[in-house]
Amino acid sequence: MKRFTGALLSVCLLAALCFPAAAFAPAADTALTPLTALPEGSDLISVGLPGSRVYSNPTGAALTAEQKADVADIGYGISLIGVEKNLARPVTAVSDGVWSNFNAGGESLENTMNEKGACKFLTSPDTYYNVTGETGKEDSRYIFLLTYNFGKVMELDAIGFYAQNANAILRAADIYISNNGTDWTLVGMYDGNQLRVEGRELVSSGKSPADALAGSVNFSYLWSLEGHSARYVRVAAVKGLGVNASESYDGFSADPATGSGVDFRELVIYGKDPNPEIRPYYGYEDTGAVYRGVQESAVREGLYSLRFIGTTESRDVSGLGFRITADCAEGRRCYDTACTCVYRTLLADAGQGMTKQYTAAELGGSYLYALTLRGIPVSAGEITFRITPYVLEDGVEKTGASYIVVYRAGEFVSQTVEEAKGGI
Repeated sequence: MKRFTGALLSVCLLAALCFPAAAFAPAADTALTPLTALPEGSDLISVGLPGSRVYSNPTGAALTAEQKADVADIGYGISLIGVEKNLARPVTAVSDGVWSNFNAGGESLENTMNEKGACKFLTSPDTYYNVTGETGKEDSRYIFLLTYNFGKVMELDAIGFYAQNANAILRAADIYISNNGTDWTLVGMYDGNQLRVEGRELVSSGKSPADALAGSVNFSYLWSLEGHSARYVRVAAVKGLGVNASESYDGFSADPATGSGVDFRELVIYGKDPNPEIRPYYGYEDTGAVYRGVQESAVREGLYSLRFIGTTESRDVSGLGFRITADCAEGRRCYDTACTCVYRTLLADAGQGMTKQYTAAELGGSYLYALTLRGIPVSAGEITFRITPYVLEDGVEKTGASYIVVYRAGEFVSQTVEEAKGGI
């Protein structure tokens, strides 16, 4: 969901196939450029993304099919395809802002672990995936897929790990990006095992910055993603943690399905938000209609207006709109107004006489539609709006997730989904 700052918008035009573990290396021909220093002028855009609350309880338990599906759902900010069991803490531990301690911070889980720290799990033996998560295909070469959904298109600068040493990371992986979560572009790879075969080693980008516990680790291994932008980044893991005592390519990594499995402190992605006024959106987008955000007008003569924005994937619908309830101290009002037009773009007043164009694609859909409530009195004080988008297709109504939006005397207060995804 988003909140658009500034003046009121004006709208204008599983069948598994077994292969030997030694069969695979990264698919990309191009190696990503390693960084010798931490990126400047960038943010850690990977930290704090939402994810499934599933974990193994008690420690060591295998996940059910339903739990695996929830952990793998790319409607979350962080998702994982390929986990089998021993998921010590929720998958958000992969980028939770804690890397100086493998088991510290957050809630105390029922399996006696702390919520934050290292990402730790076991994969399924002899099961490999292609970039779309299919097994048993000619291009099924990955031991697991870790996906980041930023909820909007972000400019990317770098990807990598904060770690205790070069063994405590994924030793080889392909990196893919996507704007829709379906079509994936391979941007490059890194391969620490091949470097060892050649008598070389991964080069650290330096000591990590301080984490949420005010601690750090001595190594960071980062690769450039400069020049790329995407809503989704997928880390397609080819090899797991490192092993020193070997002279073979595959022997430089441990089996991710046995022993310690996959266990690393933090995977980080650096980038920039080109449109910070647009709030990220997570969740399903196949319901026909999705609420995207709200914008308020300036207060004039004690009144203000709100415009609610939605997206839809098709203009060939018999109806679409929002159902809105507004609750305040004076009571409740209900609105059920159909929208008559859809648009490809909209303009927002960016201030100082400047305008800024938003496209439907930037807001996560194919078409935009909008509903404006005018003449809201400031004297009404705090108003809680419940916004439910809907479309009518062949006489069948489809509704998107409802959001709760709160304004107080014309000032934005909060915006939350009514029923958040996930749960233990």
